[in-house]
Amino acid sequence: MKKLIKTSISLVAMLVMLATFSAEASHYRYGSISWRKVDNSTNKVEFKVVTAWRRWSNQTVGTVVSLGSLNFGDGTSAPIRATVTSAQGNSSTGWFFSEALITKTYNANGNYTASFSSCCRIGSPLVNNRNGYMKNETVVNIGNDNNSPVSTVPPIVSLSVGQTAATFKMPVVDPDGDNLTFRLATCSEVIRTGQSCNPNPAGLSVSSDGTITFNTVGKAIGQLYSVMVVAEDGQSKVINDFMFKMVAPSTPPQFDYSTTPADGFVYQVAPGEAVNFNVKAFDVDPGSSVSLSGVDYLLDLLLIQELLEILQQELSLGHLQLVS
Repeated sequence: MKKLIKTSISLVAMLVMLATFSAEASHYRYGSISWRKVDNSTNKVEFKVVTAWRRWSNQTVGTVVSLGSLNFGDGTSAPIRATVTSAQGNSSTGWFFSEALITKTYNANGNYTASFSSCCRIGSPLVNNRNGYMKNETVVNIGNDNNSPVSTVPPIVSLSVGQTAATFKMPVVDPDGDNLTFRLATCSEVIRTGQSCNPNPAGLSVSSDGTITFNTVGKAIGQLYSVMVVAEDGQSKVINDFMFKMVAPSTPPQFDYSTTPADGFVYQVAPGEAVNFNVKAFDVDPGSSVSLSGVDYLLDLLLIQELLEILQQELSLGHLQLVS
């Protein structure tokens, strides 16, 4: 997905920005867990935990933060030390997006429910689940070739008020090519035991292809609503826990393709080579401006790496053949 910016982006520079910082997270905004097989012969799995929180200490890209523990579902756990990949705003109203990669070797075949939980969600203007505890989970399949679906969703997605059927299509892929289905999350999947449960607002639904529909008639501009959607491949699942923000109706920004690369343009680059490009956009609404709101560049790059590694594994096992 193209980002609305007028600047130059160096992907390599983003990969090498590193700093160290540890603290407890606060005011949860977004979360999801996915996983992939690293080595089937040893039951080794790599988890990817992505979250967004209040920017309590003006964290910058590359900062490392401690975010509790990931429970592997077999009675063991590991600390979540995440790297900030995007930071928006200040310590009062801003938020940061982070990613953690955690490896685990399971001792036996079977299905394991890996999860993390914490407190607390933001307060007002969040309408449902205000100040509530949160939880996220995924099902890990050990003993077969399956990998979980993978998704990247911005922590806050804007929808215009006054629409009986405002829509948003979930960006989810399956690295194994499995068919995906979608549903709304249940209380046990996203709310810690013993807490009040209101995972999704009234008037919200999701179709089998991942299109979310929400009735925004009567909603107030600035309100936030928790949205929790499950993507399943028949064996595993990922949960996206994010928010809809109510905004005034407007005309979407448009890309200026005299500067922005054409949609679908492919860069041919060698491993380790920096990729730089300019993106420019404009808006026709009076008084409006176009700004960058990008998250998780590293996740996009790692998804490409993940797909390449799976392809290489399938080729080595003889499951696929290259033809010229």
